[in-house]
Amino acid sequence: MARWLTTDLAVETMGEILALNVRCVAPTAHLHGRALHWPERLHPDKAYDAHYVALAEQEGLELWTADGRLANAAQQGGAGWVHWIGERRG
Repeated sequence: MARWLTTDLAVETMGEILALNVRCVAPTAHLHGRALHWPERLHPDKAYDAHYVALAEQEGLELWTADGRLANAAQQGGAGWVHWIGERRG
């Protein structure tokens, strides 16, 4: 565990994360297939980025990322549901 993260803070944070009721989505052949359509529009060297975009697309959700390059490339590639966390919402 990182030295800046105390056990108490880790337990508290885990409780907050679990309270969000995050749903795990198992990878499927369909999801992998959709992800294969994204690399030429994103960063070809980052297959996981394509999977994040494809999963958000599949689930009909917005994807917020700290990776400004990913957000920009995704929006230019037609994924208007991908946003950089620093952008302002109107």
